[in-house]
Amino acid sequence: MASSESILYHDLENFQDHGSSLGDELESFEDENNFKEIAKGIISKTKNNLSNLSEKIKFNNTLFTETENELKEIVSNISNLDIKVYSTVDQVKEKIFSIVNFANIWESSIEKQRNKAIFKILKLISIAEWTNWNYNAIYSNANQSNIYFTDMTLKEVMEYQKIYSRGRASSAIWKYQFIKKTLNDIIKKHNFDLNQKFTPEFQDRIAIIQLEKRGLNKFLSWRISYNDFQYKLSKEWASLPKNHTNKSYYAWDWVNKSLITNARLDDELKSIHREEG
Repeated sequence: MASSESILYHDLENFQDHGSSLGDELESFEDENNFKEIAKGIISKTKNNLSNLSEKIKFNNTLFTETENELKEIVSNISNLDIKVYSTVDQVKEKIFSIVNFANIWESSIEKQRNKAIFKILKLISIAEWTNWNYNAIYSNANQSNIYFTDMTLKEVMEYQKIYSRGRASSAIWKYQFIKKTLNDIIKKHNFDLNQKFTPEFQDRIAIIQLEKRGLNKFLSWRISYNDFQYKLSKEWASLPKNHTNKSYYAWDWVNKSLITNARLDDELKSIHREEG
């Protein structure tokens, strides 16, 4: 399990929150000398935080290469923000808002890296489910193109699953192969409009909701290991192995089985999340 010192996203989000509030805090100071002292303290603290953060982040794959480079650039720029005795209040404010800008860059970077990780996981699920990236796939016929769920409303998709499930081993449809009950429960829980189209974007959105339910955010912030995350994912997608046994979580029903190996899933998750002993 990763140490608490390696919680990447948690640290970055804290820095973003801290930076975004600086401008409002400093606007309230009217005394120029007091303003400068406060600003000096904030910049010093920010530099220390960034220095510590750069030591914590240990990248070992291409996923975070851009973030690592951005961090180095930000640390370098922060080092140039020291306040001089002769600095005017306006100059100090400019330096402070530079920090706010750096924080916003980080916010964008965090989201960008999160999206890359999600894309990798969703792609892996599609491979495991044998849907060939087809948003109109149905159980046992991944390549079908006669029925377009992407043109249907949620109400129409639900009705189709209700009919399709009769006499079949599974009611699973679309790219992420959710069965009738799972999809119905999601729609009801999140109060989605039944006239909403079942577009590829909406399908991805629902899949991400279930990823989050199964621990995505904890996985990305190093609060659970990739083995724990794998086990949680296997409860959502029967084609994923639950652990080193290579068995599906639902293997007991004699219908479901894992369709990729544990080693493959391990490798993919490790490319996103590296544990430290």
